[in-house]
Amino acid sequence: MISKDFKELAKVFGGMRVGELLDSEFEDAVNRNLTTTFVGFKVELRIHRAMLRMIDGILVSFPTTLEEDEAILRNRKDLSANARTAVINRKGTKELLQAAKVFTVQQWLSYITNENY
Repeated sequence: MISKDFKELAKVFGGMRVGELLDSEFEDAVNRNLTTTFVGFKVELRIHRAMLRMIDGILVSFPTTLEEDEAILRNRKDLSANARTAVINRKGTKELLQAAKVFTVQQWLSYITNENY
C-alpha cells in the first residue's frame, strides 16, 4: 500500500515505466495493463535506477547539503527573515527528496522480496 504522501511519486513511476519499456516489452505490458504496476525486474530496475539518479542529481545541485542547512538554521542567529525562510524552504525540499529516495529503495525492495513476482 502506497501512503498518500507518495501517490504522486508512484504516478511518476508509472510514466517512467512506460518510457522505459522496450518495443518488445510494450505490447505485453499494455495487454496486461501493467504500465502502472510491476512490469518485470529489468524494467523496474531501470526506472528505479533512473529515479535514484534523478534525485541525486537534484540534491547535488544545491549549494549546501541538508546537514549544512540544519547547521545554518541552528547556528546563524544573524540571518534575515527572508534568508532564514529560504534556508527552511531549501531544507524542506531536500527532506522531501530524501524521503522520495527512501520510498524508491523501499519500493524496489518490496519487488525483490515479493514471492509473487
